[in-house]
Amino acid sequence: MRKFINSRWFIISILCLGTLIVYGSLSLKSKQNRDNKATNRVATEIQATTEDIENHQIYGTFKSEASWATDPTEPKNLLEITENNAILKVKVKSIGEALFLESTEDFNDPNPYTPIEVIVKNSLYGEKLDKINTIYLKGGHIKIYDLLKKLDQDTIEKMGIDTLSEEDQKTMYVSYETDYDYSLKPNEEYVLIVAKNPNNIYTVVANGYGIFKEEKPSTNLKAATPKIQIKNVLTDKNLTDSKGKELSIKK
Repeated sequence: MRKFINSRWFIISILCLGTLIVYGSLSLKSKQNRDNKATNRVATEIQATTEDIENHQIYGTFKSEASWATDPTEPKNLLEITENNAILKVKVKSIGEALFLESTEDFNDPNPYTPIEVIVKNSLYGEKLDKINTIYLKGGHIKIYDLLKKLDQDTIEKMGIDTLSEEDQKTMYVSYETDYDYSLKPNEEYVLIVAKNPNNIYTVVANGYGIFKEEKPSTNLKAATPKIQIKNVLTDKNLTDSKGKELSIKK
């Protein structure tokens, strides 16, 4: 379903039906062993940050809706349906502009991803990924100049972006959003559920449902080594492993 508001501002809503995670962003468990030969050519240099983008530069919003086969608010479900996954404690260094990832035989996602430059502080579960420095979050602000290279002519005309000047195309953005987004902030620490997709890069699973923060322990705790609870930023649910066992960090 597509809605266009005041010609310039538009909202495009898509109902996506999938096994669990919409958009095909994650590598789902399969009985077949895939020989993934895709080469990751995504640029690691982040040329701009989202803080540089002002509200008046947002031309419009593309909003996606999802249909879930299982409850995405339960952390164990996000781990059960993805492979090559991990839970990482990270510190965010910077947040770049959204970009489209390279399409391969096993990966073709029409949605952009936002590169998050991080320092991995600790691997709490799954694969040890201490050396990765960029994790991708689905959605974000994509420059119209880059969007024009991805969309077909019919969609471009319906959105009205073909009438923009070259200067506007290079300075204005379309924001890709969902109802379960969460905005990460530079210099903040988070605990993320991530999974490697067929394009050999790691993405946050289910956006905000895969993002957690440490909760400061009560000063009244008498335990010698109090545990720090890890809560989801959207649901306030405790982080668990794939079996539903609660995970925490010793102080």
